[in-house]
Amino acid sequence: MNILYIHGLGGSGTGKISETLKSFGTVTSPSLKFDPEDNIQYLMGMVRTNLFDLVVGNSLGGLYARYIHTITGIETICINPPTQSNQFEQFFGENIYFDTGEKFFIHEVDTEDIEHIIENINEYERFVRAESLHVFVSADDEIVDPTIIRNDKYICEKNLHIITSATHRLTQDNIDEIFRISFSSDRIV
Repeated sequence: MNILYIHGLGGSGTGKISETLKSFGTVTSPSLKFDPEDNIQYLMGMVRTNLFDLVVGNSLGGLYARYIHTITGIETICINPPTQSNQFEQFFGENIYFDTGEKFFIHEVDTEDIEHIIENINEYERFVRAESLHVFVSADDEIVDPTIIRNDKYICEKNLHIITSATHRLTQDNIDEIFRISFSSDRIV
């Protein structure tokens, strides 16, 4: 299986989720800087030139993965995807990439880029197979409101999973549970 993994805000292409995915197939996992519009263009270019069987995204990467799903219909797993641009307001100002310690900044204009991505998802999502979108939400997520995701009319109820005893930062046990559910009984390709 050919898998595209997209990390979250401040993350990188290496880490617990991408390492865990390697047991299910070949993983392409780019390290992205924070630039939502450029990232969407870059990721869509990757999808157009590679044959991915599955796209997996975590947090901001989950938003990007959902956008890719909306445009392509590729089987997708979104983990704690943000659904509103105001969820990024808490990150305005200076932030740090976890792996490198390099600083980056988030400004109000960046939320406009995120809002544009969300608007595109909302406009086109009704045209794709809801069954190929799998969403996992942490019950105790302090960043992404699980209630909003539960009420999303484009998420197929049988493919929405609440991860109990989990926050936005997932433990290895949480990750293992997500992929145990995802790759069991013909759920995923």
